[in-house]
Amino acid sequence: MEITVKKSHCRRVIAAIAAVLITGGLLSGCSPQGTESSETDDGTTIAAVTTTTATTVATTIATTVASTAAPTTTSTAAVTTAAPTEARTTVATAVAADTAGHYVQNIPPSWGLVLVNRWNPHPEDFFGSITLVSYGPGRFDSRTKDALDSMIRAGSADGLSSSGASLYRTIETQTKLFNNETARHTAKGYSRAEAEELASQVVARPGTSEHNTGLAVDFTPIDSSFENTSAFRWLQAHCAEYGFIMRFPQNKIAVTGVSYEPWHYRYVGVEAAGYIMANGITLEEYLETFYPQ
Repeated sequence: MEITVKKSHCRRVIAAIAAVLITGGLLSGCSPQGTESSETDDGTTIAAVTTTTATTVATTIATTVASTAAPTTTSTAAVTTAAPTEARTTVATAVAADTAGHYVQNIPPSWGLVLVNRWNPHPEDFFGSITLVSYGPGRFDSRTKDALDSMIRAGSADGLSSSGASLYRTIETQTKLFNNETARHTAKGYSRAEAEELASQVVARPGTSEHNTGLAVDFTPIDSSFENTSAFRWLQAHCAEYGFIMRFPQNKIAVTGVSYEPWHYRYVGVEAAGYIMANGITLEEYLETFYPQ
């Protein structure tokens, strides 16, 4: 003989049983309503709220039984394991407040065209979005490492090399370099503010350096004599073919905020690089032309 029992009857019966058990002290092991905490091995505190009223216990039991009695559909979510990324760093950065007359990027059109300068510090979530890989004497963005390697190999006959190259820098390293350059100017009698302004024309303030992006490289010698090398001449003719530009050309300090650096190259992608190098402009000018904000 088949017997049909409604779920509502089950819930009432179970609620009554739970109430009797609590009254009789059989569930007396439950702690009073409140918050308990436990600590994991890594020191993380986990809080748990426990309730001992008859209504709560009964409702919990009834809901559990009802849900297990009914057919359920299990959903399986795909899990994607992300590649290791650089830990996000929070930095207090002194950035020029007056952006009047300067291009300010709200949303980068692509990761390769992210703009980083004194008027455009790193986006808030930037350090959680890059993956660095070892290359030569340092590390570089994993998405552009092959392009950098291909360019260096192609220009090796003209002396282009990764030996001694300056690639990715941590915020801590950038801070040290900036402070050292500032100290060099204060030693000459400049005020701290004046010294920092002069230093920022040579070494970017922490949080505003392209080297923190993993997309920039300095070739040796890292001084103005680099423009007299065969490697420099080769780069001027071919760097765009690999997606790189000379980031800080002559007579553009008012636009870039950085003085002439013939040794500093930045990945922006082949299309953008071709236009920028062919027209002798900066990344700022390219973005202002094609991606006005």
